[in-house]
This record gives sequence, C-alpha cells and structure tokens, in this order.
Amino acid sequence: MADWRRLLWVALACAGLAACQAHAPRRVADVPAADTAVDPGSHAGGGDIPLHNHPPASKARAPGNIADSRTTGETAAEGDVWQRLRASFVMPGCDYTPGVQHWVRRHAGSPRRFAAQLSQMLPAIEYTQRQLAQASIPGEFALLPVVESHYHPFPGGPDRPAGIWQMIAATGRAGGLRVDAWFDGRLNLAASTAAAVVLLDRYAEQFGEDWRLVAFAYNAGEYRVRRALERHKPGDHADSLQALGMPRTSLEYLDKLLALSCLVREPERVGLELPALPAGQQLVELELDGAVGLSLARALSGMDRDEFARRNGGMLKGRTPPGDRLKLLVPAHRLDDARRALAGIPAARRMEWQQQHLASPDELQAIAAENGLDTGALLALNGLDNLDADIAGQRLWLPGAGGGNGDVAAGAQGSGTVHVVRSGDSLWQIARRHGLTVAELLRYNRMNDTRIKPGQRLRLSAP
Repeated sequence: MADWRRLLWVALACAGLAACQAHAPRRVADVPAADTAVDPGSHAGGGDIPLHNHPPASKARAPGNIADSRTTGETAAEGDVWQRLRASFVMPGCDYTPGVQHWVRRHAGSPRRFAAQLSQMLPAIEYTQRQLAQASIPGEFALLPVVESHYHPFPGGPDRPAGIWQMIAATGRAGGLRVDAWFDGRLNLAASTAAAVVLLDRYAEQFGEDWRLVAFAYNAGEYRVRRALERHKPGDHADSLQALGMPRTSLEYLDKLLALSCLVREPERVGLELPALPAGQQLVELELDGAVGLSLARALSGMDRDEFARRNGGMLKGRTPPGDRLKLLVPAHRLDDARRALAGIPAARRMEWQQQHLASPDELQAIAAENGLDTGALLALNGLDNLDADIAGQRLWLPGAGGGNGDVAAGAQGSGTVHVVRSGDSLWQIARRHGLTVAELLRYNRMNDTRIKPGQRLRLSAP
C-alpha cells in the first residue's frame, strides 16, 4: 500500500508540474526556430482569451479612457511616441499565439534593418497615434498601416486598394473621404487617417469594443464579421476567435498586428533598439485657406519631393482641390515659418513656384517687390532668418513664370477659381498650368473653339 501511495503522489506531482509548464508564458526564445515552427495559420488568432459577443456599445467612449484602463501604472513620457503607444495598448501581448511569435521572429530577423524602416515611418506613426488617441482608439491600430503598406501610399484605382490604409474608394467615402478627379484622399496621410478613425470607431460601436473583431472588420469587412458572429454558437470548448470561422488570412492579419505591438512592448526580446523621433519632427497640421499650387505646398512643408508625396499626396491636378480647406502636414519645427510665409503670400500668387539659385539675399527684396510679396514671407518660406543669411549654393523657392500664376482669382458667386487671360496665353498653356485638358476648359466655359483674348475670364472647374 505504501508503494502504491508513493507512486500516486509521484504521478500527481508530475502532472502538476506539466500543467504549470503548459500554462507558463512562452517567450520568443522558447518557440521553435522559423524552419521548424508550426504553420502560424493553423494557430493564428486562437489564443486562450474567450470570444465575447458584446452588444453594440450604447454610448461613445470617453476620450483618454484607453490609457487610463492600463493596470501597470506607467506614465507615458510626453515626447516619447513608444511610451505613448504602450500606454494605449489594450489587446493581447507577445504570448497570445504561436502565430504572433512567428511574426515577431519574421519582423525582427534583422533588427537593424527593421529599426531603420521604423525610423522612416516614425513621424507618420506618431501622427496617427495622436489622431487615434483623440478618438480613444487603441495604439495598436497606429501599427495597422505597417501591416497594410509599411506607411507607403501605394496608388491604386477606384476598385483597388490605395494609400497607407489600403482602402478602396467606396470604403474611403464611407469614412467621409474625398475621392474624385481632383483629390484622392486615400493617398493623403491626414485625410485617410481621419477616414480610418471614422471606420474603426464605427466598428468598435458595432462589436462592443472587442478590438480583435475591429481588426477583423477592417481586414475582411464588417458584414463578414457580423455574419460570423450570428453563426457562432458559444460552447464550453469553442468560445474563442478560432471557433468564429473567420478566414485564415484574417487570423494571420491579427497575428501580424499583435506581433508589431509585441516588438513595441518588449523590444529587448529580440535585441531591437527602437528609433527616437528627433525634436521638432512631429507632423502637425497647417490649414490652407484657399487654393494653393502643389509647388508652393511643398515649399511650405519644407519636405523633399518623396517625403511630401508620402505625407501630403493625393492632389491630382497640381493644386489643392476646390471646395476643401486642405490640411497640410509639416514638421513641427517648420510650422511657424510656414504660417508666416502663407500669410504673406496673396491668394493670387499661390499657384506656380519654382526653385532657383540667387547670387545674394538682396535679390529676394527685388523679387518680392516685383511680385507684390512680403520679403519676410519669402525669407520664412526658405527658412532664412534675415537678408544677411548665406545662400551660396542654395536653391530658393521663388514665384514661377507669370508671377506665380497671379491671374488666378476667386470666381464670382462661389463658382470656383478662374483664370484671367493675358496677352500671349494659349488655351493649351492655361490647361497645362492648372492640370486640366483643353477639352475640360472648353466644356467648363461652354466654348466651341480655342480662340481666347486678353482679359477673358476662364472657369477652371465645372460651373
């Protein structure tokens, strides 16, 4: 009997130890290497967190309640985007599923390269996190464009995804986004993020703020998630996301998102050094009060062509779209100069600008006088403190041919913008200058031929 009891106690102890090991958190290092890992799709999104089919939320979330809901007591540093992201995370962490750990290894296979990619995306990530926080949407969703596009505004078509959020046109419009011949808001960081906030907030209301379901809805569509919930019959052993019957691609989508949040939470797991955002590089909004040409918009931003396209894309006609007060994203250190420059440039001089070399800053005064501009505005536009600045070798932003398209003025009765014809103008030149075709100009102005005369006022948009 004594031997039987000893054997029983040994068996129970071994079983208890095995159970403890089975439920201990698995760190990335404990997971098999990539070449022997279990297919992440077969484990993705399952986890041990139950699926709760919440009813739609009855009232809006209070701003700031995401960060307040954390139990760690951490206080985010004001200037540290990674701290603020961590403080706003609410979804499961690094050990949620083997699929999450698989994608952690994939992202961090080359920590230095991944850190360099994050550094390029960081101003946009920081901007997106602030917009989401204002709507009390968790910080994980600031990493969603990394999954979708690595924050690159890929062009698409009306029926194809485009932009950092990879929206089709119909989805963007459902979020209040403008997508037309003048402006494709999907390619614009500020506009597309505002639309994404609207969509994510709507999904959260529908799915009781189960943010995993919100991620599914963004990936596969809200109706597909709703149908899956309607079919789902909770059981003792099936009350999980995996039992919901979502496509494998959606389960993997969630794993990728949670893997990115894991790397932000615990970068030391894989030896990742998260990049810092230099002071003054946060993206802030400059509201443009009226029509502005693409070249002047880029001059105001202080960005090179590629960076401007990543942050402020979508202007399809070489200028800001009529009827909208577009928000231009500029680095914080640039905002005061941009505001001063914009205030000193009359509306009639805001279309055509170009970069040129000047022999001395004194020439700026002459150019400003010739074009009816404030010298201080030209200095601010070019980041110069005063006329004594050394401009040798610099390319300065100056009004382009024709005084920066000084013949663009506000049309009567809100009819849009018009062009006042000058001597030597041709319809083809005017169309090209404004990003239009000759056929469009003829149609907008109900003209039967291309003959024009000085002083004639031409509509630049449909009446």
